[in-house]
Amino acid sequence: MADDGNRKKDPETADARTLILGGLGIGAFGLVSAAIGAAVCPVCVVAAPALIGVGAYKRWKAGKASAEELESSRARAGSDEEETPS
Repeated sequence: MADDGNRKKDPETADARTLILGGLGIGAFGLVSAAIGAAVCPVCVVAAPALIGVGAYKRWKAGKASAEELESSRARAGSDEEETPS
C-alpha cells in the first residue's frame, strides 16, 4: 500500500489524471450543450477524445516506467543479498 502513496506524488501520473478529467469534463459539456441546444461544439468533439487519449497514454507510460523501476530495484536487492555472506 505504500506504493500507492508514491504514485500520487508522481507528477506524470497527476498530469495524466488531470488530462483525463479535463477530457471527461469537456465531453460532458459537449454532451449537455448538444442535448439542450441541439448543437455540437466542434472543439468538444476533437478535444475530449484527444485529452482522454493523451492522459491514458501518459498514465500507461508512467505505470510502465514505475514497473521497470520496481523490477530494477528488486534485482538490485537480490544482488545485494547474494553478495552478503550469511
